[in-house]
Amino acid sequence: MKNMQDKEKIFLIFNTSCFGDVLICNSLCQNIKRLYPNSKTVFIVNKPFYEAAKGQDCVDEVIIYDKKGEHKGIKGFFKFIKDFKYKHPDISIIAYKNTRNFWTSVFLGSKKISNGKKFDLNTPSQTQVLNLLNKITKEKLVDCPIKFKAEGKIPNSLDNMLFEGEKYISLCTTTKNPPKDMPLKDAVRLIDLINKNTKYKVVFTGAGAVSKEYAENLKKQGADFIDLTDKTSILELAEILKLSKCLISVDTGTMHLGYAVSVPLIAVFYEDITLGRWAPNPKFYNSILIKENQTPENIFQNAMKIIG
Repeated sequence: MKNMQDKEKIFLIFNTSCFGDVLICNSLCQNIKRLYPNSKTVFIVNKPFYEAAKGQDCVDEVIIYDKKGEHKGIKGFFKFIKDFKYKHPDISIIAYKNTRNFWTSVFLGSKKISNGKKFDLNTPSQTQVLNLLNKITKEKLVDCPIKFKAEGKIPNSLDNMLFEGEKYISLCTTTKNPPKDMPLKDAVRLIDLINKNTKYKVVFTGAGAVSKEYAENLKKQGADFIDLTDKTSILELAEILKLSKCLISVDTGTMHLGYAVSVPLIAVFYEDITLGRWAPNPKFYNSILIKENQTPENIFQNAMKIIG
């Protein structure tokens, strides 16, 4: 084992899925650095989520696989192989079972490949990705909190919307799967409870057409909040979450980013089927899971409890 630690090894971590999927690889990255301190961790990620990989602890370099752009199709696949600077890497770890990422590893000449498989719905995704290291080493693995670098500073682009000294609660209500979204009327009521009973200002976060429409409908219902829909990068969002007193979020990437920057979290789940894989582990994160009684009153009371 000592010889393996002394020699620099190139680890490729492939996760070309979505926001939260990229973040849950960080326990894996931390364990690589713990077991192979001289290693170089190179994260291959889909273009929109470059910053989700770049901001993580123990990630040395991030390389974009632009699935919908320059690396699309067979021609794009071979362009990626040709341009990739780490030929014959020591180890490729493919977070999810992915044919393209597997063959990318093969064509790059990876000496070892640990390929993901179909996920167990009852085991946290973070743990399942970490366990891919079992194919590489017999050393004990340590499941640990995800770490994302943020200081809690107001981004320059938002210094006319957020101000030093103000107290904020961040709110994320939408996903790519409508059954997981917070009902609009509940969000209106929750924002009203926060505004009438506290000195906190609500910061609404989100990206894309669904989130934008949701925010507009909130305004039509008279909700008073700071709308940051489509106004932040992932790194900027991390800073906003870090400076918040707490995050109230449904099951989506923002939820994972919240606990990765150590913001107190109220995680609201509307589907039981996702709990086993995605619910935050209270052993690692300052979080309260709400999987029943998802009323605005109960969410508000738990937010006040976790803020303390």
